[in-house]
Amino acid sequence: QGGEAAARAGPGFFSMTGAEQAQYAATLLLTGGIAGFFSGLLGIGGGTIVTPVLALASGMPQQAVVGTSMVAMIAPAITSLATHHKLGNVQWSLGRMLLVGSAAGAACGVQAAVAVDDVTLRWIFAVGMAGLGAKTLLRP
Repeated sequence: QGGEAAARAGPGFFSMTGAEQAQYAATLLLTGGIAGFFSGLLGIGGGTIVTPVLALASGMPQQAVVGTSMVAMIAPAITSLATHHKLGNVQWSLGRMLLVGSAAGAACGVQAAVAVDDVTLRWIFAVGMAGLGAKTLLRP
């Protein structure tokens, strides 16, 4: 399974030329910076910023994009949480309930993501993003 996961991970960074590595690294650093900013500002980042950029720039299958996006959002989530906690902006009782539901939902979502093909997962992501965007714009 390890070799299978590596094959899904997309083009190898170390197989790129120096110029390609520099451009790819700059894209990832900029994307991470933007995602971190919006994570702190709006509580978003991984799914709305990192995932689409990785999908477009990396050539990785959507499953690998989603997994990599999750890694990218660990530090911004912790940093934002610590800051919002200090400012008194965290409703811990509600957050704990969301945490339990989110963990269970994530476990189910991962299983669904690996059960569908790459194109289907990209469509699910695109439709979901469009739906969230429309709901946000149409909210009173």
